[in-house]
Amino acid sequence: MTAHNKGADNHVGPFIFFRRSASIISATALFGLWCFFMGSFAQASSLTLTAKWQTDNTTLTPMSYDDGIVYASGDNTLEAWRLQDGVRLWQAILPSPAHFRPRLSETLVISAGRSHLNAWDRTTGSLIWSYKKSAQVAVPYILQDALFFGDGQDFIALNLTDGSERWRFHIEGGAEIHYGAIGRNDTVYLGAGDGVVYAFDAQTGAIKWSFANGADWQYLRQIYLDGDLIIAGGYHDEVLAIQTGNSVPDDKRISWRFYAGNFINSQLVANGNVYFWSPTGWIYAMNNRNGKHLWRHNTHQFKGNSKDWGSIMAELQAKDDHILALDMKRTLHVLSQKTGQDTFSTGLTFVPRPFVLPIPNSNHLLFGDLNGGVLVHELLLDKASPQPSQ
Repeated sequence: MTAHNKGADNHVGPFIFFRRSASIISATALFGLWCFFMGSFAQASSLTLTAKWQTDNTTLTPMSYDDGIVYASGDNTLEAWRLQDGVRLWQAILPSPAHFRPRLSETLVISAGRSHLNAWDRTTGSLIWSYKKSAQVAVPYILQDALFFGDGQDFIALNLTDGSERWRFHIEGGAEIHYGAIGRNDTVYLGAGDGVVYAFDAQTGAIKWSFANGADWQYLRQIYLDGDLIIAGGYHDEVLAIQTGNSVPDDKRISWRFYAGNFINSQLVANGNVYFWSPTGWIYAMNNRNGKHLWRHNTHQFKGNSKDWGSIMAELQAKDDHILALDMKRTLHVLSQKTGQDTFSTGLTFVPRPFVLPIPNSNHLLFGDLNGGVLVHELLLDKASPQPSQ
C-alpha cells in the first residue's frame, strides 16, 4: 500500500513538477520580454530637438547660460533668450563681431571680439560702458569686481562698474597676449606670450611671483585652477600642472607634465581630473594632483576606417558624470568620466558650430548652426550598458 502510494506519487509528482516548471519558464520569459520592450522604449539613449531659435547673427560664438537665460553673441548682435519658452528678452547691436563667448557678472554681460569689448546690462541689454582698444582684444576674464584681458602687449584690469582702468602691465619683448587669465580671491594668473607665468595682485597689479620657462612654452592656453595647481595647455603639445604657492622654488613649480604628441586644442578640468583630445587619436583622462593616467579612449586608427571620429575643435564639456565631445563629422559622443566608456553617440541632422552648451540640472544641450540658429536638444541616456572603452 505504501509502495503503491509511492508509485502513485512517483507517477503524478514528475507531471506536476513539469507543469510548474513550464509556468515558471513562461512567466520568466514573458517578464524578460516585457523588460526588453519597456527598456527599448523607456531607456534607449536619444538626442531630440525640442526648440529652435533664430538670432540675427550668421556666425555664433559659444554661448553662456545663467539663471534660466541663454546669452548668444555673434557677428552682429548680443542676445538674451529665456530657455523655458524661447522668448528673446533683448537684443543689442555689436560694434564689431564677437569672437569669444559672453562673460557674465551679477549685473553685466561682457561681449568681446578682437576689435571691441563692451559691458551690457543683463536685464535690459543697455550699453553700460565700452573699452577702446589699442591693438587686439584677447579672451576676457571676470574675477569679483574686475575684468582682466590682454590688449596687444598689455595685460589690463578694468573696474566692472564703470570700465575705468585699475591697472595695466606691459609684456616686454614684442610678445602679444591672446589667451585668457584665471584667478581666485586676490590673485590673477596669466601665461603670457613671453614664456612667463605671472601671479598678479588683483587689486594693484603687483607681481606676487613669476616663473620664466620660455624654453618649454611661449604661452599657456586655457588655464584652469584646481586647488593650488594651474592646469594648462603648453606650447609644445603638452598639458602641465604648475604650483601656485608664493614660495615655491622654480625647480618645483612644474608639478607634472604630459606630452601628447600633437597640438592640444583645449582641455577640460572637472571633478579633480583633466580631459583632453590629442590629434594622435586619443581622448585622455588624467588626475590633476599627480598626473596619473586614468584612461584613454581611441578616436582614430588612421586606416581609413569609417568609424574614425572627426577632429574635435569644440571644447570638451562635462555633463553630470559624462564627457561630451562634438566632432567635425557632426557627431556628438558621450563618454563616462570615470572609465572613458562610450555611453552614446549620435549624428546631428545639421552642421553645427564647434561648441555644445550643457544646461546645468537639466537634460538640455544647446548647439549653434551655420545660420545663427540656436538648437535646443534633450539628451536622454540609457545607463544600463555602456560600450567598452577602446
